[in-house]
Parts: sequence; structure tokens; C-alpha cells
Amino acid sequence: NFFSIADKSNAVSGDFEDAKAFKNGYAFVKNNGKWGTVDEKGKLVIPFTYDSLDYEWFQKALMFRASLNGKLGILDLTGKVIIPNEYEVIATALPNYLKVKKNGKWGVIRTTGAPVVDFLYDHISNKLDDPIAPEWPSIIQKKDKFGLMNEKGEVIYEPKALTIDYVGEGMFAVKEKKTFGVLNSKASNEYNAQFDQIEAFGNGLAAVRKG
Repeated sequence: NFFSIADKSNAVSGDFEDAKAFKNGYAFVKNNGKWGTVDEKGKLVIPFTYDSLDYEWFQKALMFRASLNGKLGILDLTGKVIIPNEYEVIATALPNYLKVKKNGKWGVIRTTGAPVVDFLYDHISNKLDDPIAPEWPSIIQKKDKFGLMNEKGEVIYEPKALTIDYVGEGMFAVKEKKTFGVLNSKASNEYNAQFDQIEAFGNGLAAVRKG
């Protein structure tokens, strides 16, 4: 159980197999091999259902990330299921999107669960895999080809590159054949592939190599 130093008494009584420290007003507790959540008054908000639980922020809104049988879902602070346990990966993205992986394929849904981009891609760049890269545009992968997708779910550069690397300041190093060119965040500039290597941008400049 939980003991209150201030009150010198049990704050949350219970008979838990395991318990984690209170954070954000909630604590994760375990019974019969499954995890649930209690609030500071000891009320069981999420029943003992899940293999693991963690905190997740939808921008400024606190939610719970729940794992069950190897699948992830999202619950709100009342325990209501917002996103069902259907996904192998869930990564939040501005402004109110989730980049998700289901049955080995990636797509994009809203935080309400409404679909935005069908599950067409072998990978979509996200803050879990690459926290340095911007959320948008995202680097998308179809088989062994790479492209770019904006925050509306529109493909702004078709998956045809052999590789795409984010090189800072909203710029992407793109290699279609043997050499690299540079695309901006809207893929609106002229693609001029001529470099063997492009390093990270800083103050509007990047070191490049030829030969």
C-alpha cells in the first residue's frame, strides 16, 4: 500500500503485488500479474487488465499508454479507451496525430482514432525512432524506396529515393541514384543531385563532398 508521511497513516490502502511511485496524481499498481491505476484518493481508475502502463501526453492532455498482449492502446484519465489495443507502435505527432504501426505497416490517425493516412508504409519517421528529425515532413518508406509526407498526410515527394537523411534546418539530403541533392521541408525547391556526401546544416550552410 501507500503511506502518507504528512498524515502518518496509510494514504491508499490495498493489497498490491507491486506498485510504482505516484506521478501526475496517479500510480500504477499490480495484482494477479496485471497492472491498473489508482488516483491519490485510492480509487481504482483503470482495472487490473494490462501487461504494462505508462504516461502519454497528447500535447497538454495527460493520457495512459497501455500494453496488452503485445499491442498498444491509449486510455484517458477516467480509464476510457481512446485508442484500442491494436498497434505495435504509437508515436504522438503535432498537432493532434498519432503515427502508428499495425500488422507490420505504418499509417497516421488522429488522437480521436479517426484515420488520416492508410497503412501503406513500411516505416514513417517518428520521435521515438529519431527524436532529432522534425515530425513533419515525415520520411516515409515503401519497400526499399523513401519519400516525404507533410502534416496533412499528403505525399510531397514520392517514395523513389534510395535514401533520405534529415540534415537540419528543415533540409533533407536525398539520394535517388549515385549522388545526393537537397530538398527543403516542402520539397518545393529544385532538386540538384551532385554531391557524394552532405553533412548537417548550421547557420544556413552545410559541408558537402565531391569526389
